[in-house]
Amino acid sequence: MANYKIVIEGFEITANSAADVAELVRTMTAKEVTVPSHMEAGIPRRARRVAHANEDSNAGSRSEKNAIPFLEAIATHQEVGSPKMQKVLNVGDPKGMGPITRGINALIEKHGFALNEVYTTQRDRNGRTWNAGPKIDDAIRSIKEAK
Repeated sequence: MANYKIVIEGFEITANSAADVAELVRTMTAKEVTVPSHMEAGIPRRARRVAHANEDSNAGSRSEKNAIPFLEAIATHQEVGSPKMQKVLNVGDPKGMGPITRGINALIEKHGFALNEVYTTQRDRNGRTWNAGPKIDDAIRSIKEAK
């Protein structure tokens, strides 16, 4: 029997089966969730996708809401690390930043800026760091004016 580990709002939960994961998501979201037949066969990767389905579905709106605080945090500091950015984006786990930052990146590009001109990111053993690019202030102004 495979164990399924999921993280919901910073709490790690272990379930015995994909059906238990689906029941938990159903209970927490009051939405109908079905378990694909191949998950019952014990493929844990798919269990993680079900757990993150609700998180990804509203990532676009979260990205738009968090774009200005995200960019201002980078512009205000010389270097911003993952723990601070988790607080800015209001996520409990660094993995939760991905869907939001992808949406922010799309928003930046939609406003006509190249990502490497707005900010750069580096990853090392201590996590990810963000650094301001030469056009970060212009991007912030453009996104604020569009609201």
